[in-house]
Amino acid sequence: IYPFVFLWTFIAHCSHFIIVLIDDQLLYGLILIISMEFRILKAKFEELKEMKSQDQVEKELNQCIERHSELCSIVKDLQTSFSFAFLANFILSSFIICFTAFQASTATDLVTLIFNAMFCLSSMNQILLQCFFGQMLKNAGADICDAIYSCGWEEIEDLKVKKIIQMMLMRSQ
Repeated sequence: IYPFVFLWTFIAHCSHFIIVLIDDQLLYGLILIISMEFRILKAKFEELKEMKSQDQVEKELNQCIERHSELCSIVKDLQTSFSFAFLANFILSSFIICFTAFQASTATDLVTLIFNAMFCLSSMNQILLQCFFGQMLKNAGADICDAIYSCGWEEIEDLKVKKIIQMMLMRSQ
């Protein structure tokens, strides 16, 4: 019966790894697209300092503000929808890592050690992906603040536009 258990455990570990990657890929793809949109917005803010016409600066600034508001709304919706699931996944994966690491450390044979180590690594992979894509989104959003600050606001004469930029700076932080 040992070869069948061995094969079944190997298939279970591989399918767990594949399911984790396939399930979360759509969400991580969406997070990647939102991060790219933040980077595009950052580039648009940086292009503002090269514009000479105040009217053109105000028009582009208003478009950037609207886009930033849309992106913040999407991120807030994602956070509302997935924050509990991510927390639960993170806690459960942490428990799984602890239990399988303990089992691997007390394993008496190589096969048990390998299987527990594989399952522990797949749970670590789950946490790694959540942290990686979350940090990427956080960094892309934070870069907006730097781009707004360096958009050439000091050369704008209109006080209303400067106040809008100040509000955007506070919001992006």
